Amino acid sequence: MKKLLSILGAVTIMASSGTVIACSSNVKRFEKPDITTELYNKVIAGLKNDSGLSWTQGQGFDSLDFKEILLKMINEEISKQYVDSQQTDLYAKLGLQASSKLTSDQIMNRIVSDELFNEYTASLTKGSDNASFDNNVRNKYKLNPFNLDLGENGVDKNANNYTVWFNDKVDGTGTWKRWQTSYEFGRQAITTNVPTMALMSDQSNKNFAVMIGGNDNTDNVQWDESKAILKNLSASEILQYRFQDYFTSSIRPKYYDNLLAASYINGRIYKSPSTSSDLSRKMVAFDTSSELAKTVQTWNSDVRKMTSKVMMVWNFSVNNKKADKEAAQKALNGIINNNGALNTNKSVTDVWEALEKTGDKNNNSKAGLDPYFNLTGFNGFVKPDGETLSSISGNLILKDDAKAALAKNTYNDRPLVLTNNGNGYSSDTDNNVDFILAVPIYMQDLLNSSDSQITKTGQDYSMQARKNSWVSLSDKFINNSYETFDWSAEVTKLNGLEVAKIGNAPYFKLTDDTGSFRIGDKTVTVTANDSMNSFELVDKLDESALKQLPGATKDDTLTYNVSITGTKDPYQNADYYMNWNDTRKQSLDITNLDSKKKQTLLSQLQFIASKEDQAIDNAKTVLYKEYLSEDGIKYQGLYDAISKYIKDSEDTTD
Repeated sequence: MKKLLSILGAVTIMASSGTVIACSSNVKRFEKPDITTELYNKVIAGLKNDSGLSWTQGQGFDSLDFKEILLKMINEEISKQYVDSQQTDLYAKLGLQASSKLTSDQIMNRIVSDELFNEYTASLTKGSDNASFDNNVRNKYKLNPFNLDLGENGVDKNANNYTVWFNDKVDGTGTWKRWQTSYEFGRQAITTNVPTMALMSDQSNKNFAVMIGGNDNTDNVQWDESKAILKNLSASEILQYRFQDYFTSSIRPKYYDNLLAASYINGRIYKSPSTSSDLSRKMVAFDTSSELAKTVQTWNSDVRKMTSKVMMVWNFSVNNKKADKEAAQKALNGIINNNGALNTNKSVTDVWEALEKTGDKNNNSKAGLDPYFNLTGFNGFVKPDGETLSSISGNLILKDDAKAALAKNTYNDRPLVLTNNGNGYSSDTDNNVDFILAVPIYMQDLLNSSDSQITKTGQDYSMQARKNSWVSLSDKFINNSYETFDWSAEVTKLNGLEVAKIGNAPYFKLTDDTGSFRIGDKTVTVTANDSMNSFELVDKLDESALKQLPGATKDDTLTYNVSITGTKDPYQNADYYMNWNDTRKQSLDITNLDSKKKQTLLSQLQFIASKEDQAIDNAKTVLYKEYLSEDGIKYQGLYDAISKYIKDSEDTTD
């Protein structure tokens, strides 16, 4: 029972904590709650008549708190089942096993992790006390992780004795320190050890870990790598363990309605146009008519006419002194052009690195870090709203003059830096002015596959691939070129890889760190890279695919790029991306994000789409109906999951 009451408590805590949820004021709540009430009443009637639940003897089921948490449980479980069924169906159509398929819990964690990362890093910019966030959370929630290794009895095998650690140097050569605030572990542990902004902001930093034990009441506790239960975690990843109670009890519960809508939206992102059982004809295409596609940007057969509806925005606060402002403006020479647009070979990191060498040598913004590029001053995701901007996710602290300038700028459809001719804009930081950076988001950049296409350098051809993963060559093109290969011709392996054909469609699998194949009079060199930037779906082949692909083994995977054109034709895809690059709207920063961060950004965009008018209503209308159908098959699975959770909660004596 304590387990269930703790969940009910989380609802009360959430309601009383005063946490501000960043969402559009235009979001309409479910105005016709009939279908919600109908499903709730059906579940509650079953629970009240369930003889296996001792709580049915009391009035607990009739409390408002329980109704609220039960509706959240319904949304969470339906999201879980819907995402699972949609992902399983998609992977089956592609000849994949679906062992790496996305889950609703991953969608939720990505959304919540982004919020926690920004919230925590913002606290590091607001004063000298880097432990302020830890201490504030500690007043209401437990610190450090729990339930990381549960036994069959539901009890943690390590008695929830876990501590969080970090290496105090980015390159890993420093000292491992236990993350702690003063007296957190007892009166003898008086030192405060928390990571600096520099450690949190370095993209390559993987020096965070969780160790079993180490909660001694002393400052001299030692790091023991042999007891590490989680290692090589990033700054963004570690926060959900350090603040696990806050993460699960306060942030997650706010988003269960959005999770339902985001899960529904997730099921409509991709399509597999071919119904043929022939593996060589299968492909993954992005559905440009989906809710996500319409939320992110406009669509047109002419890529020049497409505009983004979602921007990422940062502010760099510069000391309001003439010399500092002039130095900051001068530092941007060669990075932006006269209209503020980012030069095509420059990145947002170049902007921040240049500005951080001037004035105070750092960004004085009160905003935190973004979880994608780890840049300070992140204001979140915004959208144009008439002659200004409105926040759709995050903490928008730009002043009105900056918002108006960005909303009205002719070039706000591309990566852009606004400096107001070096004078800056009003700032939330006293005695400072703000320079503004905006990166519009386009699905063309997020789904870009150039990293896995062929590159021509002089007369040499090369590409990258994952080891032991089959790759179809039928849709491969040469980056930034109209030159094409005749993939119906014979493809011959030279070294380090295997080649197979299904009909006229050639495939290869890289078996060594490097390999090569020949087609006609051209040789293509392939280099292994298991962490490419291309947005891909990868999984082991299922039985039907294994039978079709000569030489494939049960341990091999198959890699699919996601086509934004809806075709496998390499010439059309090459032409599309060359036209897109010519628009100067492309963001190399988003294009070059690693695949894991691209997946996280995609989940954030799903969350943003879930805030659109009627998004939650539409999801409930479609998905709730499936659980109210006469056959009752889906409903029974939903009821069984909820009743089991409540029964387990009654039996828990923790």
